[in-house]
Amino acid sequence: MNIVVIIIASIIVIAGALARPSKIEEQEPVLGETATVEETPTPTPQKDANLPTITPTPTLQPPEKDANLLWQYPNSSIITKSETALILESNGDVDAITDWYKEKIKAMGMNAKSFVVTKTNGNVLNKLVGDNGNIEIRVEISKSAGESTVRIVVTYHTS
Repeated sequence: MNIVVIIIASIIVIAGALARPSKIEEQEPVLGETATVEETPTPTPQKDANLPTITPTPTLQPPEKDANLLWQYPNSSIITKSETALILESNGDVDAITDWYKEKIKAMGMNAKSFVVTKTNGNVLNKLVGDNGNIEIRVEISKSAGESTVRIVVTYHTS
């Protein structure tokens, strides 16, 4: 008898599920109304006057064809000029020339610096080197004993 009650209860549950109307109802469109899609414009970002202005900082660029003239000692004569070297002659004082190049290397922001000054028996050979990671500048200043002309050799090496 229990089986008969279970079968009848199952039939009633199934019949109720099939006879019950669906909760999802289809809506019929109302005449005269159409669905429209409205686009909302996106605002264009404006420059904010409160933001700080970033100013670019200058960096030392690799030498260009005429950049080697930056390394020409004032009132010196150009003997040879290329993209990576400059050979000059001057009648100026060796110490003044050496000091000018030392200051020039420092002013160009060179971090690695080497200044070797040698004077022996009237002969002068000064070697100055500056490097900032991008450019290496080498300056050799020489003067022989009894000569009035100072020879200056400037070479560039870029990384």
